Amino acid sequence: MNLNDLISKNQIFALTAKALEGSKVIITNLLIARFFEPDDFGRYSFILGITSLLAVIAEFRLQNVLVKEITCDSEPPSRLLGSALVANLIFAVIGILLVLAYSAYESDKTVAIGLAIYSISFLYKIPRTFRAQFLAEEKNILIAKCEIAASMATLSITLAFIAYEFSLLWIVFARSIDFLAIGILLTYYHKKNTPLKISYKSSTAKRLINLSAPLVFSGAAMILFQRLDIILVRHYLGDFSAGIYSSATTLMLMFSITPIVVSETLAPKMFKNINLENYPSVKQKFSDIIVTTGMAMSALMFTTAYFATTLIFGESYQDAKIPALILSITPLLTALGAASGQIIVADGNQNRAFIKSVVACIINTILNIALIPKYGIHGAAMSTVIGLFIANYAAHFFMDIYKYLFIIQSKSLFLPYKPRTQI
Repeated sequence: MNLNDLISKNQIFALTAKALEGSKVIITNLLIARFFEPDDFGRYSFILGITSLLAVIAEFRLQNVLVKEITCDSEPPSRLLGSALVANLIFAVIGILLVLAYSAYESDKTVAIGLAIYSISFLYKIPRTFRAQFLAEEKNILIAKCEIAASMATLSITLAFIAYEFSLLWIVFARSIDFLAIGILLTYYHKKNTPLKISYKSSTAKRLINLSAPLVFSGAAMILFQRLDIILVRHYLGDFSAGIYSSATTLMLMFSITPIVVSETLAPKMFKNINLENYPSVKQKFSDIIVTTGMAMSALMFTTAYFATTLIFGESYQDAKIPALILSITPLLTALGAASGQIIVADGNQNRAFIKSVVACIINTILNIALIPKYGIHGAAMSTVIGLFIANYAAHFFMDIYKYLFIIQSKSLFLPYKPRTQI
C-alpha cells in the first residue's frame, strides 16, 4: 500500500462512484436552495435528518464487516450475501414503521408526508449489500457504472420536477427513487458477474449482526450528533435558519467525501495483510494516506468556503459563511474516523467502539442545547466540530483498547511523511 494506490484504476473508479453519490446530494441541495425558499430547504434537510437517524436501525449497515468477511473468505460469499440481505429486509421494515410512527405526531403536514415518502427508500437500499461484494473484489468499476446511470436518471427527474414547478414533496420522491435505481443496477451486476445463487443461514445472519452491532451503535451515536444540529436548529431557530445551516453542511459534505471513499477502497488491501509480519506498518501507512487526504480537503475547504457559499447557494445564504469556515476542519476529523474505523474492523476490536461515540454524542447534545440558543447556527457548527474531535481522535487516548489508535493517528497527523513499510 502506497500513495500510488490513490491513482490506481480501481481507486479512480471508486472516487468516481463516491463523487457521483455525493454530487447527487449536493446538486439536489443546491437546486432546492436556488429554486425554493430557505424555509423549504430547512424542511427538506429536516426530513433527511430524521430518516438518517432512524436509518441506523432500518439499514443496520453490515458493509464494513461484510467486506472483511468476504475478503478473508470466512464463509462462502453467496451465504454471506444472502444472510445479509434477509437481515437488512427485517431491519428495513422496522425502520419504516418507526418513521411512520414519528410522522403521525409531526405538526407540519409537508414534513410528515415527506417522511413517509422517503422512508420507503429503506427497502430500496437493501441491494446495497452487493456493494460490499464489489468492494471486497475491488470491482469499483461496477459501482461507478451504477452511480453514473442512477445519477443521470435522478438528476433528470429532479430537474423536470423543478422546471414544471412541482412541490417539495416531489423532490423528496425523486431523491428516494435514486436508491431504487441503484438497487436495481447493483442486483443486475451481481447476477451478471456471480453465477452462484445466494443462500441464507440464520447463524450467519446472527454472526454478521453481532459483529456489526457495536459499529452500528457507534454509527447511531455519530449520526445522531451529525444530524442533531439541524434538528435542534429547526427547533430553536425555525425552518429558515435550518436552511441556512444546511448550506454550510452541504459544503462540508463536498470536501468530506474523499477521505471516506479512499478508506473504503483501500481497506481490502489492509485486510489481506492481517496475518503478515508487516501488518502494523501497513496499518500505519493506511492511516497516513487517509489522514493526509483529510488534511488536504480541510485546507481546500478553509480557503474556498467563504466565497464559495454565496457563489454556490446565492446571496440569501450570506449567514452560512462563518459556519462553513468553522466546519472546514471536519474533512480532517472525518478522515481520522474513517481510518480508525477500518482499523478497528481489521483488528476485530469493534465491541467497544460505541462507547466513545455515545460519550461524544452526549457531549455534543449538551453543547448544541447550550450553544444554539446563544450563538445560533455558529454554535451548532462548533458543537459538531467538538463532537467529531472527541469521537474520532481524543476518546482513543482515554480507552486502553484504542490507545494504539491514538498513537497511529498522532503519527499520521504530525509525522505523515516518515517512510513506512509498503505492501
